[in-house]
Amino acid sequence: MALAVADGLHDLFPVDAVGVLLTDHGGRFMEANDAALQLLGYSRDDLIAGTIVRPDLVPHARDAVSRPTTRAQDLPTPGPAERVLLRKNGTRFPAIVGVSWLEPGRALVLVIDQTARVRAEELLALKAEVLDNVPAMVAYWDRDLRNRMCNQAYAALYGFTPDAMRDRAIREVIDDDLWAVIEPHVRRALEGEPQQYERAVVDDSGFARHSHATYLPDIRHGEVHGIYVLITDITARKKAQRALENANEELDRRVAERTAALEAANAELRREIDERTRAEAALRQTEAQLRHSQKMEAVGRLAGGIAHDFNNVLFIILSYAEMVGDELGPTHPLHADVLEIRDAGGRAAELTRQLLAFSRQQVLEAEVIDLDAVIGGMRKLLRRLLGEDIDLRTRLEASRLVVADRGQLEQVVMNLAVNARDAMPTGGRLTIETATREIDEAATREYLDLKVGPHVELVVSDTGIGMDKCTQARIFEPFFTTKELGKGTGLGLATVFGIVKQSGGNVSVTSEPGRGTTFRVLLPVAQGEPLERAERVSNGPRLAHGTGTVLLVEDEPQVCHLAEHILRRAGYRVLSAATPADALALAANDADRIDLLLTDVVMPGMNGRILADELLAKRPDLKVVFMSGYTGNVVVHHGVAADDVTFLQKPFTPAVLVRKIGEVLGSTCSPGR
Repeated sequence: MALAVADGLHDLFPVDAVGVLLTDHGGRFMEANDAALQLLGYSRDDLIAGTIVRPDLVPHARDAVSRPTTRAQDLPTPGPAERVLLRKNGTRFPAIVGVSWLEPGRALVLVIDQTARVRAEELLALKAEVLDNVPAMVAYWDRDLRNRMCNQAYAALYGFTPDAMRDRAIREVIDDDLWAVIEPHVRRALEGEPQQYERAVVDDSGFARHSHATYLPDIRHGEVHGIYVLITDITARKKAQRALENANEELDRRVAERTAALEAANAELRREIDERTRAEAALRQTEAQLRHSQKMEAVGRLAGGIAHDFNNVLFIILSYAEMVGDELGPTHPLHADVLEIRDAGGRAAELTRQLLAFSRQQVLEAEVIDLDAVIGGMRKLLRRLLGEDIDLRTRLEASRLVVADRGQLEQVVMNLAVNARDAMPTGGRLTIETATREIDEAATREYLDLKVGPHVELVVSDTGIGMDKCTQARIFEPFFTTKELGKGTGLGLATVFGIVKQSGGNVSVTSEPGRGTTFRVLLPVAQGEPLERAERVSNGPRLAHGTGTVLLVEDEPQVCHLAEHILRRAGYRVLSAATPADALALAANDADRIDLLLTDVVMPGMNGRILADELLAKRPDLKVVFMSGYTGNVVVHHGVAADDVTFLQKPFTPAVLVRKIGEVLGSTCSPGR
């Protein structure tokens, strides 16, 4: 019988995965299939030679030999058990071993390799441990949107264990509000499109928790079988990002306030640049919008550093040109040449104003403005500017007011219109629209510098050549232009950017090559009613006349001499002082006859604001006009704010100076000398 079993062993057990062996009374091997030989690492000749005994396979073989007359069914039969077996080369492997006694001392041994199963179990255990320890919520949904697997963090989000979550429909645990947010992403993921989105939830205490969700479709053989879900808490990252932004804003503020002398300012600037460099090493992941703002701020500081001297020179050029042209009259042969000098000076002054505009260092004359009325009043000018081949359309539906400098706001509209015209060389359509738009918490993540609340939106769209992404990224940079050499300064859109930012708003652009461009300007809504516009006084060929005594304080001799000359020509009595100390001495002797103080802001020893305060303490009815060629931040730093004083930004023309003095004194001016 044993021989028959041995002869038919290979036919009975041809399976490769199961090792089958036949032993004799002494536990030696009589036969084995190929799978058993491979598992144990023996050749057939070595194993069947009768010299190898494996009690680990048949632990009761020795007992069977000692009881040769015992029936097979009476022998102790070890049930199938998992054991660790040795190969010939000494390596170990897990296996299930089953023994069946054919007769006393003869056993049929089955060996099943468990290496793959053990490894799989270890891998599953490791996988579960890893999933439960990752700092994220992980799940897998099938096509029917049932949860098939999740880690502890994901299950805890809904108050369950991973086992309790298994096979549960996700709509059973996700409320309607959250489902309304994620459903579009889930549907697109089921169509094979990976999805990502961020969401902020504010609890009852006002704390905002931010999360980032990723939905990855499980695509096999071209079909979506389910969705891998990964949810991470990014609140700490958002908080850190906001803290970094605040730190950088504080850094910009500190840099802008430096007003020391040139040597000290340069040393301070180097220190600030070093500090900025160290800070930027930790802020490399900051938003591109912030880096863009820093770049323009650097150019703005450069413009502010030279503005004072440059504006004084322009004041002299423009004033003398105007006065000489006034004296010569339009029929004089040199009158046209003088006008060219004046126009060149005017262009230089405009360049300075543009530089200060994009650096947000102008002194703005803010007022409550109806934007619709401003644009409506510009229609005729815009149509002439655009030409007949461009169709101008307006849709003005803003029902709220804004606070801005009217002239600067008109310049924003004008610059955007000019930019659109240049983008449509063969004609097209320009559309200007206004509307009231509510900025919510979600929108503030897109417009980081805006606050929640109502805003007025200005949209300027053209059908021109458009821009690629690279050009859009630099469109607001100063001196960046796509025009030919000599056909653009690159300051138009930079000026728009600076004016809007200084007015507390935001400007953005969307465009595609060949599909036109759209600029969107958002300005915060104001309270109150718009002020009636005063009629503009034309700059005629002659200066207006006035009466009264003006105390002029200016430390630049040429500027002082010129301003004195202009005011005397206009009929004013002028007391000139080169320093605040000289001014105080003059006022002590002539205080009762002084009607107005015209003083520079930044002077050695004492600034204009302190001088004015000392004089006002003795003469509360004294009128005061400040003037300066410095930029807005410097002027404010010296105690002069545009909303509580009368201020003249250099350079200005003689007509502007005389008109402003007349307005403050309340005198009635008449043309002629």
